[in-house]
Amino acid sequence: MKGLSLKHLNVICVLLVGLNIAGAVKQLNSFAGPWIAYADKYYMCEGDYHWSWSLKPTHFNPARPLDVQRLTGWANATTPMTDQTFLHVTLDIWNNNMWKENAFVFKFPDHGCTMLVKNIPDFSRQVFSYKPRTPCLIPAAFYEVNDKPVSYLFPNVPTMIYGHYRLRLASGYRGSTPEACFMVECHVVPKPAVPIIAKGIFCRTTTISVNGTPAHASVSVPPPPPPSPVLESPKSVFVRLGPKVVPVIDAPEIDPDDKKKKKKRTPSVRYRACYVSKPTVQRQRVLPKRRLVSSAVQAL
Repeated sequence: MKGLSLKHLNVICVLLVGLNIAGAVKQLNSFAGPWIAYADKYYMCEGDYHWSWSLKPTHFNPARPLDVQRLTGWANATTPMTDQTFLHVTLDIWNNNMWKENAFVFKFPDHGCTMLVKNIPDFSRQVFSYKPRTPCLIPAAFYEVNDKPVSYLFPNVPTMIYGHYRLRLASGYRGSTPEACFMVECHVVPKPAVPIIAKGIFCRTTTISVNGTPAHASVSVPPPPPPSPVLESPKSVFVRLGPKVVPVIDAPEIDPDDKKKKKKRTPSVRYRACYVSKPTVQRQRVLPKRRLVSSAVQAL
């Protein structure tokens, strides 16, 4: 081709390779990665078991993916669940208009109670009213679930393949047939990014989850600053949850533009964006003032 030197061809090849790499990364990110889950329906396995349940989740709103689903119904356990039990979890994935069985299999030959509450902590607490104890025990009882918020958090599985799943959970005493067998149809979708907000949002009281524990927590924050806020000393904003104090945001931050000015004066205050989502508490990263606007535009 006329007008194209070897240097130009090298540049074109580099651009094509870059586009292919970007496409591969995008395809990988759409296949698996950080995730959240939502439930479609709960039902029982076929057969007779000592445990049974009837639960109905609220509708999942894709426009508000961080909203916690709520459960209503009941669970009936006629035998206790202890660490003398096994726990088997299998996941079937929907593909090509059919279920591909045993896509993922998790088998715990013992310590079934501990494995359940460690891997599905919020569900165990809200549905079976689990309270930490030694040894682990979920007593035989009738559990009523009345519009309880349930976060489907699996702390030991940070990355997952996205898709439509059918979960089967079976448990029983070692050497015997399962005493409980439950089914849940659910979806695994990419975990939404928490936006960095240019202007601070001052939350008073909200429903949050700390380490997978939902609770009504009071968020103590200073009053909204005036147009030119001035504080004598830095302060911190905390989420208070019983005896625990978890920092959410730190304020104030010295405006970097003040360092360039020769005249000494009380530094101005810029509050970090406070975003407390319902299922988790996420600490926000403070960006320089000149990058806040561009970051907000990119988030859109």
